[in-house]
Amino acid sequence: LNAIILSDDNDEDDLNCPSETLVPGADMTCSASHIVTQAEIDANGSPVADSGLLENTVTGTATELAEPVTAELEIPINQSPGLTVQKSSTTSEVAGTGEVTYDYLVTNAGSVTLTGLTLVDNNVDTDVDCGGVDTLDPGQDLICSAVHTVTQQELDDDGSPVPGSGVLFNEVVASSNETENASDNLSIPITWTGSSLITITKDFTDDNPGEVTMRMICTGAMPTYASFKLKDSGVRIEEITPFGPGPINCKVSEIESPVEGYTPVYLASATTGEADDVRSETDGCYFDGIVRGNFVCDVTNQADPVEVDVHKVWQIPGALQFDTDLDVTISLTCDSEIVNGTDIGGGLYSASEFLSEANGDYDDEDGNFVGMGTATFEVVPAFYPTAGDPDDQEYTTCFATESGLGSIVEVDNGCGDSISTGTIEIVNGIGDECTITNTVFFEGIPTLSQWGMALMALLMLGFGFVGMRRYA
Repeated sequence: LNAIILSDDNDEDDLNCPSETLVPGADMTCSASHIVTQAEIDANGSPVADSGLLENTVTGTATELAEPVTAELEIPINQSPGLTVQKSSTTSEVAGTGEVTYDYLVTNAGSVTLTGLTLVDNNVDTDVDCGGVDTLDPGQDLICSAVHTVTQQELDDDGSPVPGSGVLFNEVVASSNETENASDNLSIPITWTGSSLITITKDFTDDNPGEVTMRMICTGAMPTYASFKLKDSGVRIEEITPFGPGPINCKVSEIESPVEGYTPVYLASATTGEADDVRSETDGCYFDGIVRGNFVCDVTNQADPVEVDVHKVWQIPGALQFDTDLDVTISLTCDSEIVNGTDIGGGLYSASEFLSEANGDYDDEDGNFVGMGTATFEVVPAFYPTAGDPDDQEYTTCFATESGLGSIVEVDNGCGDSISTGTIEIVNGIGDECTITNTVFFEGIPTLSQWGMALMALLMLGFGFVGMRRYA
C-alpha cells in the first residue's frame, strides 16, 4: 500500500504514522492524543454531549484502496459530582451577649463543575455570604461566612434555638444543581452564669383581698433574704445573682395568711434555665443548684373545707315506732366543691350519706317517739366573709334532700330543695346547718294523729249506742 493517510475525528490533530508505505503482511503503529477537558466531563460526552462516552473514529486511505477504511473507539466518561461543607467558629463558648462569627469551607469533592451553589444556616442574622460565588470547579474550595448575634433572651433561655439546651446550635445546608445536599452543624456551649429570675404569684381560691407575707431565702446568691407582701393575683419577680462559691439554692414560702382557714399549695417550675432540682413541697417551692434561667413559684391559698350538718328528726307516735323504717339517705348539693363528692355538671357538686335507725335517739318529753341523726359533709367555700350588710355577702349555697321515705311520712324540709331555695350558706371558716323533720301518721289519713283517731272511734261508738236505744 502506498500513500497511506490516517485521520481521527476527535484528536488533537497530532496523528502520526512512521511510514506511508506497507508491504503485504506488514503492519505499523500510528499514534494520536485527545486532551479531555472539564467541559467534556461536565457535558458527559465528546463529541456528543450526554452520550457518556469519549468517542473517536479513525479513517484510513491508500492509493490501492477503492474505499476508505474506518475504526471506532468508545471510552466511558465517569461523572462523580461531590460537595462537602465544614462549619467552624473562633468562638469556643458563649459567656455573654455579642457576635459569633462562623466560617464555612465549601469544597467541590467531585469531578464535575458545581453550579447554583447556595448555603443556608438556620440560626444566623442574615444570609450566608459567599462573595457572590456560586460555581466551583472540581477540587476548588470556597470560604463563606455568617454572624449570629447572641441576645440576653437567649442567655436567659439557656439555649438557642432550643431553650434549655445549654448550647448555641447552628446547622448549615449546602446545595448545588449537580449534587445532593451537604450539611454540617456546630454547638457552642453557653457558659453565662449571670442573674436568674424567680417569679412568685399569689392566688386565693375565694378571691380574698387580704395580703399574705411571703419570703425567699437563698444561699450562694444575692439577695440572701427577701420578705414581701402579695395580694390575690399578685406577682413578684426577684432577680438573683451568684455570690461566692458553692451552689445556688433558694426556697420560697408563705410566712402567714391574713385569715385562718386556708392551706397554701406550692407549685415550683422552671420555664427556662438549668437547675439540679426544682420541686414543690407542702412548705414551699424549692430551687436547688440553680445555674441560670427563669423559675416560677405559684402559691395558691386554698380555702379549707367547712362542715355542713344536715340534722334528721323523726316525730313518731310511740305506738307506731316499731312499724316505721327510719333509714334514709341524705343528699347534699352545693355550688362549690364537696370533699369526696361528685361533679354533676352545671357548676354543682353532690354527695350522699346514709343515716340508719341505729343513729337515733328515741326520747321526747311530749310523749312522741323521736329519732334523730346527723349527716356531716365538708364543703370548700368559694367566698370569703365580708363586713357590712349581710345581704351584700356572697355565699356558697347548698340544699339537702332525702330518699327512702314511706307513704305515711310528711316532710318539713328546712334545707331547701334547690340552689335557689337552699337555706345552707357558707363562707370561708364558717359552716352551716339545717334540719329535715319527718312526721309519721296513720296510713291513709296523713293529717290525723293517733289520739285524733281514738277520739273519732269513741264518738262513733257513742252514736251507735244512741241509735240502738231509739229503735229498741
